[in-house]
Amino acid sequence: MSSFPDKVFGITTWKGNSYVEYIEGNLPIVISVPHGGYLEPNEIPDRISGCKEEDRMSQELARSLFEELKRLYSNENVTRCPHLIVNHLKRKKLDPNRTRENAAEHELADQAWCVYHDLILTALNNSNEEHGFAHLFDIHGQNHRKAIEFGYLLNSNDLRKNDEILNSSGELYVKCSLSAIITRWKTLPALNGEHLPRTLSELVRGKRSFGWLMHQKCMLNGNPYPTFPNPSQSDAGELPYFWGAETTRRYSRTQTEFPHIQPPLLVATTQVESPLFMRVNDEKRSHLARTFAQVIVEFFVLNYTFH
Repeated sequence: MSSFPDKVFGITTWKGNSYVEYIEGNLPIVISVPHGGYLEPNEIPDRISGCKEEDRMSQELARSLFEELKRLYSNENVTRCPHLIVNHLKRKKLDPNRTRENAAEHELADQAWCVYHDLILTALNNSNEEHGFAHLFDIHGQNHRKAIEFGYLLNSNDLRKNDEILNSSGELYVKCSLSAIITRWKTLPALNGEHLPRTLSELVRGKRSFGWLMHQKCMLNGNPYPTFPNPSQSDAGELPYFWGAETTRRYSRTQTEFPHIQPPLLVATTQVESPLFMRVNDEKRSHLARTFAQVIVEFFVLNYTFH
């Protein structure tokens, strides 16, 4: 039974001088969009330091993903949708995927940073209250690799380690943004003997990973979806790899970041970096959103037994 039986979900509200948009959901899925904004108000000066490059069309991708997940999880009797938090300021005004001291250089932008992250925390808190866990997807874009990158706070050197090292290292377990999934199953009784994720390699690059599910089960122009990492490719090579930044780190560390919240929130996080050619083409972007939504549903069945 829902913890919020009288609430209406999927309604848009505007916060922080209307620079931040929040659609409250009732699924344990939170979608954040830090670099897809279009607003550049004169009252907020441009940032002097830091990256100011936009993730073009990442907001549109996130909205399509929201709608596809809503379609897949809803029925004629019940509407179920993710939470969606969008920063509408251009990155040259605010970068909410940085620590507060490095994100903004004006009071109004700083206020928007606080509101943006307060809303993410609210969504994660509500998801934990309702479902006992949450998974945050931070939606970005890149133009250095013609593949979808999934970032789990494990860098290129970490991913070069073999499965045995990856699975036995306590340091990597603490570091990885998906470790909450394994932690969850360690605290719950076995479910009818089902094989549940017990190792990081399964989740990061194995047959329970986003990379595997996208690459092996979905097609783009007759070919497997290009992804990184996946079982056949866990070496980033000479290309950059965006393995996770402030949002991914902040909310996968809820026990240390938010010690006042008890019991601690159980949150896994994933930074999603889609290539430019998939985002700027309407047909490819829609196909990507539809495909990734299907993969999220399967990932949740496999790793959370959530339907």
